[in-house]
Amino acid sequence: MRNPRIACRLTCGIHLSTLKRPSHLRIPAVRSFLVCLVMLVSSISSFATSYPTGEVAGFFGWSASTNSGQWTPRIPDLPWSPGIPGWNPRYFYPAQFRNASLAVTCNPSCAVGNMFSIDLTMSNFSLTGHRPDAYPDLNIFVGTLNLITKPIVLSSSSGIAIARFSLTGDLQGCADATCGTSLFTLAVNTHAYARITYSLAGGQLSITAVGYALPEPSSIALFSAGLALVMAKFRGRRSRSRRASPMVG
Repeated sequence: MRNPRIACRLTCGIHLSTLKRPSHLRIPAVRSFLVCLVMLVSSISSFATSYPTGEVAGFFGWSASTNSGQWTPRIPDLPWSPGIPGWNPRYFYPAQFRNASLAVTCNPSCAVGNMFSIDLTMSNFSLTGHRPDAYPDLNIFVGTLNLITKPIVLSSSSGIAIARFSLTGDLQGCADATCGTSLFTLAVNTHAYARITYSLAGGQLSITAVGYALPEPSSIALFSAGLALVMAKFRGRRSRSRRASPMVG
């Protein structure tokens, strides 16, 4: 299918050249030019309503006992304002889901010392907190996400494993689950490390919980700066203490 922008550029160039014709021949050319202009504006607006999630920020938790969980994406281009003077905009949007399916793969079998990975599929995420300032009618993200981990070693018969994961998928921001009108699209592409709680019995590996916690990048930077300041003060205090200590001869 031809890109509407390219098609519009070609046809608009042709019709603009026809505007030099005599006045009784210009009306069809002007009409075609206006139609083309509307198509171009519509295509631009459709591209403007697609947002990405933060690649290394957000929160997630799934429990096998209820087969449900919470997902809190960070959407850098969709702020909401607390409405309190001095407070910066926020970008996290807590949501919950109740539709999930889990696939566990062991290689060559589910046993201590072998590798395993998981693929968790979830759909339809209902917002439980604030809405973006630009979309006050947003209530649900409609669509499917996949959380897939890289293979990791099963080190014991039960415990917690840390695995590198990718959370990907495309969602529609909607007012309800039927999504008669999509407010915008959300491209999810998050990569980090997840905590996997598991147990192994009789060659069967059961995953009881999956979760991750990735704070705001600014929070990480603030924590790192604070830690560096504390370490610098600690080193300075130790240095002064050594200089003040009497020499033992």
